[in-house]
Amino acid sequence: MTDYLFEPTAPATIPIIGSDKLYPVNRIFCVGRNYEAHAAEMGAVVDREAPFYFTKSPTTLVMAEGEIAYAPRTENYHYEMELVFALKSGGTNIAEADALSHIYGCAAGLDMTRRDLQNKAKENRKPWDTAKDVDESAVITPLRQMSEVPSVASGRIHLSQNGTVKQDADLSEMALFYIGGIIKHAKSLNAFTNASTNSYKRLIPGYEAPVLLAYSSRNRSASCRIPHVNSPNGKRVEVRFPDATANPYLAFSAMLMAGLDGIQNKIHPGDAMDKDLYDLPAEELAQIPTVCASLREALESLSADRAYLTQGNVFTDDQIDAYIELKMEEVIALEHTPHPVEFQMYYSA
Repeated sequence: MTDYLFEPTAPATIPIIGSDKLYPVNRIFCVGRNYEAHAAEMGAVVDREAPFYFTKSPTTLVMAEGEIAYAPRTENYHYEMELVFALKSGGTNIAEADALSHIYGCAAGLDMTRRDLQNKAKENRKPWDTAKDVDESAVITPLRQMSEVPSVASGRIHLSQNGTVKQDADLSEMALFYIGGIIKHAKSLNAFTNASTNSYKRLIPGYEAPVLLAYSSRNRSASCRIPHVNSPNGKRVEVRFPDATANPYLAFSAMLMAGLDGIQNKIHPGDAMDKDLYDLPAEELAQIPTVCASLREALESLSADRAYLTQGNVFTDDQIDAYIELKMEEVIALEHTPHPVEFQMYYSA
């Protein structure tokens, strides 16, 4: 029998659904990635495309039951809902097609972070250990064996806090790329989806209008919404900025082309906005792009961003030019006509 100087820590383990056995945990790898399109929207520069990794000690592992302690030395102990994979084997240069064969099971987890310490470490180009490797910071549910998992390409992962849904997602990567295409081309889409000068009297920030180019499951001011549904047949993405002035043949065709461009070019929309968009500080709100503020801006955006529409000759340049010329007549008619509000404001000048 080994004579230890002091009693060693018991090995970290995870229960397995439908089994009396425990899964032993040797190391915890966390995968992070900056998506270029989202980083650009937020004003950041991304100088790498490959994922990066950081680790947590097995001693940080805690089951998702009861309460966990609030970490010391932080005023911003932040959660992130994660999909967790438990490996049964490993290797090097594993082909993507063989990757699933090395996975034993999966679970839902929380990656808890002392966000203020992490931000300070980033600023000083130092490791994140003190921000990430914290007691009870790797929260996890019991493992479900892969033989019982229908697919890892999609599946609902949701998080509630005191009865309030904080994160709720059930989208495949393809659906995310579709959203990325919609957000990237939203301003040019406005020319078809919001086709009147009056449309932009609805799209005003601060009035619950879907003007923010973000996606969410619960924010009605986000331009793309993934509603919570009970039936798998009801899963969908709602693009919320179009209105009744749109020609549906043009609007739906344009939105489909934008989404397909996102899928083809793997345009990731970044993280969902799980914050209350109505309560964001002004400086943070200013970092989120918006839809167009006028039909003129939408037509100018369409003229500049049209290549995705002409793929496969679904739209043609002649058709787009003719549409812009026709709708610009409406813009000029409004801009050149005195408005009753101008009389009210300026008659006494």
